[in-house]
Amino acid sequence: MKYLLSTFLLFGFIVNPIQAQYTFPYTDFLNSNYEIGATYGLFGDQVKLRSEPNTNGKVLDIYPIGTTVKVLEKAAETYQLYGVNSNWYKVEINGQTGYLVGAFLAAQTLEYNGTTAYINYEVAPESAPYEPLSIVIRMPTQTGFQAYKYKMPNVNYAGAKLADNRGFSEIDQILSLEFFAESCGATGGEMHFLVKDGVVIKELSTFYVSDAGVFFYEENAIFPQDPGGRPEVIIYTKTTEEVTNEYMSTFSITGEKSYLEWRDGAIAPVQY
Repeated sequence: MKYLLSTFLLFGFIVNPIQAQYTFPYTDFLNSNYEIGATYGLFGDQVKLRSEPNTNGKVLDIYPIGTTVKVLEKAAETYQLYGVNSNWYKVEINGQTGYLVGAFLAAQTLEYNGTTAYINYEVAPESAPYEPLSIVIRMPTQTGFQAYKYKMPNVNYAGAKLADNRGFSEIDQILSLEFFAESCGATGGEMHFLVKDGVVIKELSTFYVSDAGVFFYEENAIFPQDPGGRPEVIIYTKTTEEVTNEYMSTFSITGEKSYLEWRDGAIAPVQY
């Protein structure tokens, strides 16, 4: 998928992202535009497959999160789901055809070393039209799924990735959400969800903000396998740089450094 960075990105909070036509990972969700002939993982859980594209259609079967769905055709009928007006789609599941609402399909499916995550989005009905979306993460469990919702800091979302633990053995994977900063004062970087046994046990941001050379803020997480890393420790830093006079010749630099370890079933600051 292409990410078209343009004037929309530079002024992301001026242009309504729901109406804009630029391509982002959430664009198909907002426009209810799912690819005909493609297969998707089911984001919804206990989703009813119906005989007709409406809630009065006969329930043919009920499917859990993660079920593979093949999209056959787009119906004209729509249904309000997760804050968007989504079309019904004729689909095939396990050889059976019927209809379900497109927003039930995962926008992105991530798999790594036994962990699966389904990514989708949500727009709260009461939200202002210029407010960024929420990213919703669902991870299947033996009894259903774990869900996590994260409100986007800006509309310039690049996507999610699921990777290894970068040498911190007490976690299994790291799920990261990436954002671009395409204007002065905008937030860029990544939000990391540290996963153990299919459950997010900690959120860790590595964001940065820069404003025309007069202000700079950066967060950084150094894992054991990273350059400068320490065994079984996450080094987390925050750095702020600000101009302290009007001639921009003097800067104030402040920072924080934390050492995080696994202790008593959680990630916590190292005790000395």
